[in-house]
Amino acid sequence: MRYSFCRFIAPALLCYSVGAAAELGGPVSTIATEQARIDTTLRTQNIAGTGSDVGMDANANYSVHERTTEIGTLIREYADASGTVFAVTWQGPAKPDLDLLLGRYFQTFVAAPSQPGTGPKQINQPDLVVFSGGHPRAFVGRAYLPGLIPTGVDINALP
Repeated sequence: MRYSFCRFIAPALLCYSVGAAAELGGPVSTIATEQARIDTTLRTQNIAGTGSDVGMDANANYSVHERTTEIGTLIREYADASGTVFAVTWQGPAKPDLDLLLGRYFQTFVAAPSQPGTGPKQINQPDLVVFSGGHPRAFVGRAYLPGLIPTGVDINALP
């Protein structure tokens, strides 16, 4: 019995507890840990509104943390000036780990009723909006927290 625990369960527990994720609603400071966990490259861009930028006004300030997975899925996490992730988008040949990206909101997403058939899954609640759809080699999605969107950011204009 001891051998089985050490050989199978202990490594599983270790893998499960490795690092925190920069999840929706979480701090952006953990993106580097998540990046290493899901094997991506990271590029960060700070956005400061100039009044002429599409989708925002002169007061909009946020950062975009863009990663591409090993198989080509592009993940963008948007953080406000205080470092809280308010939105996540993805597109590519495979769905990213939504449990990791949605964090504590993943169970809400899973529990939400789906449309009949194999179409996209969409939920629109006051505190959480998620769209996930597509097909193999062409998945897209976005999730955001309406209450955390910074002033001046048009969530529909984010790529």
